[in-house]
Amino acid sequence: MEPRVRPAAERWGRVTDYLVDVARAVDPDTWTEPSPYPGWTYKDLLAHLATGYTVRLARLRSLLDNGHLGLEPDAEAANAEGIARHRGSTPEALVDEMIRQRSEVRRLLALLRPEHLEVRTAVRRRGQAPLDGSFVEAHSTGTSTTWSTRRNWRQSCAGRWRPPEV
Repeated sequence: MEPRVRPAAERWGRVTDYLVDVARAVDPDTWTEPSPYPGWTYKDLLAHLATGYTVRLARLRSLLDNGHLGLEPDAEAANAEGIARHRGSTPEALVDEMIRQRSEVRRLLALLRPEHLEVRTAVRRRGQAPLDGSFVEAHSTGTSTTWSTRRNWRQSCAGRWRPPEV
């Protein structure tokens, strides 16, 4: 893996490991309860996290195949589509999807070459940025919404989740 991407990719890996652990530990009755996000249940929130890599995968594939990232997809539309598509999925299937997509992002990150990191991209609330660790953080973990989702999920699941079995 390109050394400039490695630190951010490793942090992202730890965050997604944490999310998988939390999802596996949530009490099953909690999934249908309303989350802190209006109109979303905890299962909808999990579907958002599990399918949120779809946008990043498309951009990374475009970069590797075409040398550019392509247009940034509509995140709101992607969220709505991912949640609707997985409405009937079990939480376990969503966790499996999160792990599958995470593995694909890792595979694509490992293929990045130094010239890919010279591509400049729009990063929300930051303007243009080089495709380096900041891109990996912004586009592989998601936007700041995902970070606040992670914090809010941990806080709102307090008392609702079972500690992971060791």
